Amino acid sequence: MITLNRWIDKVDAVLRPLVGWSLLDYLAREGVPENAYDKTEIAQPTMFALQVAMVEWLRAQGVDAEACVGHSVGEVAAAYAAGALTLEQACRVIAHRSAVQGKTAGMGKMMAVGLSAAKRLALALLSRFGRRASTTLLAMLFVQLALAPLIPATAARAAMTLPMMMVVATIYRSTAQQPTNFGRNLFIQNMCGINIFSSGFMTGSTANLLAVGLIFTMGGQRVYYTDWMLANLPVALTAMALAWWAGPRWLFPLADTDLRPQLPGGLEALQAQLGALGPLTSRERKGAAIFALVIALWMTDRFQASWFG
Repeated sequence: MITLNRWIDKVDAVLRPLVGWSLLDYLAREGVPENAYDKTEIAQPTMFALQVAMVEWLRAQGVDAEACVGHSVGEVAAAYAAGALTLEQACRVIAHRSAVQGKTAGMGKMMAVGLSAAKRLALALLSRFGRRASTTLLAMLFVQLALAPLIPATAARAAMTLPMMMVVATIYRSTAQQPTNFGRNLFIQNMCGINIFSSGFMTGSTANLLAVGLIFTMGGQRVYYTDWMLANLPVALTAMALAWWAGPRWLFPLADTDLRPQLPGGLEALQAQLGALGPLTSRERKGAAIFALVIALWMTDRFQASWFG
């Protein structure tokens, strides 16, 4: 009978030569510091082992997933569960991923600012450009582009913008029960935009930051923020411009009823929501200033050593 312990032992046997310590010791907390899991090079392999053990235990109970989705650390276990990586390959990925990220410990800070800026931007754009399908699709893509450099989690951006996508789809009479080609274009283009725009900015995804770290540690080449942006953002913009232009024409051609909003009062309701937000609050102004400063610092990273020593 397959047990969780059996699979944790199996993962430990593969991981131990790669990381130089035993999962079993850390899970049993035998002779390890109380704050051991504060270290990403410890926490990530341990979470991976537990995820793999849970997947295999569920399979032994007859529960086998038809699809696998992983976020951040969970991406490695998801790749294993889907069969994209063997256990040995997945262990090498998680060992190297956690080791590279562990080297950055203490080198930066994380900031969380609660703002309605994304909602305000989406409402403003849709209120102004939402009367035609083409400009509505473009407005939503602009929102995804604006969020990409600031929020490095694609799942978070999807969660932030999905409610607005659903509202827009409803205004154009595209629902789960009666989907239209406008709705198909809207959701496919936004899902593509969430991922493709991530490639345009070094901070668009943790995978990009890992790539920069690998290039530096393995190739000795330092990649600056503007290097990444100038190399990748034009490609991302071109890809999404083609998707915006070709999708409604060839992939899911829009019918005449898809070209304009079909729900009476729908756009007016969005305008009312925008009005209800009122003018920018002092908190929102401060948050926007902080984000602008952060982006300015990122974009001038190549010069900061000479400026500040």
